[in-house]
Amino acid sequence: MSGYFFLTISLLTGTAKGYCGKKISRYTEKLTDAISISSVRMGICALFGFILILFQHKLSVCTTLTTIDILCILWSAIANSAFVVLWLCCVHSGAYMLVEISLTLGVPIAVCGSTLIPALHEPLRFRNIIGIIILVFASILMQGYNQKVKKKKLTPKEFAMLLALPFSSGLADLSQKYYIKTVLSADAAVFSFYSFLLSAVILVFSRLVQRQKSSISLSNIKNVLPYTVLMALFLYANIYFKTLAAAELSSAVLYPLIQCFSMILSFLMSVILFREKATLHSFFGMLFAICGILVINLN
Repeated sequence: MSGYFFLTISLLTGTAKGYCGKKISRYTEKLTDAISISSVRMGICALFGFILILFQHKLSVCTTLTTIDILCILWSAIANSAFVVLWLCCVHSGAYMLVEISLTLGVPIAVCGSTLIPALHEPLRFRNIIGIIILVFASILMQGYNQKVKKKKLTPKEFAMLLALPFSSGLADLSQKYYIKTVLSADAAVFSFYSFLLSAVILVFSRLVQRQKSSISLSNIKNVLPYTVLMALFLYANIYFKTLAAAELSSAVLYPLIQCFSMILSFLMSVILFREKATLHSFFGMLFAICGILVINLN
């Protein structure tokens, strides 16, 4: 039962994170804007993580990292750095529900990855393959919804980012799973802290090598900063509790369930709060995505 409890907290904080991210995305006109905001967010997440480590008296654990700890943290940091930047860019250029549906493609990446990595011992079944096909169809269907909401087609660059988004999400989830299942002294607080800290370093370095100036004005910072702090808090809680849930639940149960309910909450939020008009494309896209996830999750 504890696994489902952690899953529920991760689900709720993930939805709240999405709301804050949508509010911020209006200011991400350029890639450099998304990198700048994400680096600040990851730095705040690292601060939250350090405070939790101090509260739990785990400071000594932070100094005893093994080689596999470091590799898992590096894997997580790179994947999460790509994910947070791509997510802001995709939400800025596309309908919120299109982005949420595309994230369902991260589910088969995590499930298939758990099958291909011998240390995780999670077999891939025929129903998983059928579910993956349904998810791909749902994502294609939702492209029509995006055109109705945004009144335009995605550019090749926007489409490429939308394809890269679920890969970064799936690889980030898989890094959590691999860490929690293969490291004997695995600790979610330590893993989250170092992942966010290294992500912040990666993003700050990426921003420094970018010569393009940010388009966020000083007057807009007061609008961006509060949502960035809240988003950092929800992001930290989302990843921390998802890591705890990964220790209790298999990939074929955890990631489909969390994505399924996240999609339902996001759909309601996009219609009620973001005023995205519900269409047949959106209803059928969400229906197919949920069916695909449920097929993957069948016993």
